[in-house]
Amino acid sequence: MNNSHFSIQSLIDQHISEVMSPTSIISMAVNKIIEDRGLIVREEQLCVLISGILSATSRQDGDLQINLEPPCDFGETEGEMRAAIQGIIDDLENVIHDLSGKLSDSIEEVIPKVLDEISEVISNSISEDAIEHVRYMREVQSSRAAAIENVWGEAVEQLDIMRCMVLEWNNIAMNLRCGPYKEPNTAFALCKLIERAYELVGEIVTLIRAGYADGALARWRSLHEVCVIAMFLAKRSDNCAHMYMSHHLVDELKLLDTDNSFGVILANGVDRGLYVRDLKRRVEAMARKVGEDFLKDYGWASIELGVKKVTFRDLENYVGLDVLRRGYRQANGAVHGGALAALTRVSLGPGGVDNSFVPLEYGCDAAINYATSSMSMIVVELCLETKNADLITMCMVIQRFASRIRRLIEKAQKVSLTMTPREKLLLKRKILKTSRYKSKKAYVKK
Repeated sequence: MNNSHFSIQSLIDQHISEVMSPTSIISMAVNKIIEDRGLIVREEQLCVLISGILSATSRQDGDLQINLEPPCDFGETEGEMRAAIQGIIDDLENVIHDLSGKLSDSIEEVIPKVLDEISEVISNSISEDAIEHVRYMREVQSSRAAAIENVWGEAVEQLDIMRCMVLEWNNIAMNLRCGPYKEPNTAFALCKLIERAYELVGEIVTLIRAGYADGALARWRSLHEVCVIAMFLAKRSDNCAHMYMSHHLVDELKLLDTDNSFGVILANGVDRGLYVRDLKRRVEAMARKVGEDFLKDYGWASIELGVKKVTFRDLENYVGLDVLRRGYRQANGAVHGGALAALTRVSLGPGGVDNSFVPLEYGCDAAINYATSSMSMIVVELCLETKNADLITMCMVIQRFASRIRRLIEKAQKVSLTMTPREKLLLKRKILKTSRYKSKKAYVKK
């Protein structure tokens, strides 16, 4: 596409240079003067006049030499011819100035239209190539999914089942009101967080099955944060859960301060000014009730712990999930635009890191393992103060699934490590064979 861009630019520059060249400008100016004066001049005599003017402008002395003899189209006598040509010369400067301005304005108007027409032609051409490329990528995606299923399919399937078990455990806990679920605000908050965790694991499963290990790891980062907050709320007062849920007012107000579209408000048909004023009133009322620190990030936790500022790292340490700190930092690389993520992202297809071959399924084990750990640890934590046999039994079932998933991860890793050099070479050739794609280059005919 870059080659097409430069070809178009060169073509436009060439035409502008031709139109705005001294030869073109002087020719147009002389023709206009002759037309305005009502003269009828034959082509060959007109060319002699223009050639003489161009020669004079290119020489330092500026002498005008016209190889014409009267009688001619400029006059019957020497005097008439000289007078006619001198009149043309006298008008030339003003006419050239006017023509140059008009041509510049005309070019400025025409170029956008020309570019629009060219872009439509190129767009159609690229669309044809894009359709072919999309079809090719579907084949690549199918091959990638097959490779992932072959290595990680069983572990991913167990993780998918495990998230359903956790959701079922959550429903039972809500009905029984046991442990942290016995308090109304805490129960509501935990229920919402576990439901969110269920959705996040579903996203992780989908991304892993498609071969996007980096995307799966990025979604695990959100899952980790959800689990840390849920475990923190389970250890604290019911008022802490109330402040946590009320903090959505602060977050929404911050969004409204930075977002001028107010799409949600308009979609609901709510008056913007009234909505914002009501939101501010509720936030201010909550701040007066619990303290100004409530307005900060994690302000609900700051007030609960009686400290000025709380970070996510503090919450992580408090609930003992700092053991997953390395994974969290690794996931940060997949989320943010740092150089490490740009240079080591390998899950989008066949490729290499430092010129070494990396199989398609590389990196999936991290997302599966971390997601399994997060879901199993949060259920254990929420069961610590529970004596109900139903919940404890369900918790044990979930831990069995977690252990099974870890064994499947180890098994898949061993299979990858014990591949013979020939098997690795054949796998590499198979992947590279499907990845060869020669894109058609768009071009512009000159």
